[in-house]
Amino acid sequence: MAGQDIGIRGKLAQIGIKRNLSYEEVGSVVVSTNNPDHFVSNLEVLEDLKITVEEEQIIGKIKTATLFKAFEERNTREFFKEEST
Repeated sequence: MAGQDIGIRGKLAQIGIKRNLSYEEVGSVVVSTNNPDHFVSNLEVLEDLKITVEEEQIIGKIKTATLFKAFEERNTREFFKEEST
């Protein structure tokens, strides 16, 4: 698997795992797949958890995408919404 092209979806999965594990408060990440090659690819992230400049750029593009902004706004409103009792 090492060195094999994992495609954009595989790269995004790896970036997501790295990003989640970069938070001090996060002790573990649950990864699920039915594809053994994908599982191995996800485990390879553990060899180097440092987020590269290229990965930071990808994260930046995602965060500025219209769809992500709408998702983030909706979830923020939902999270902070006062529940009526």
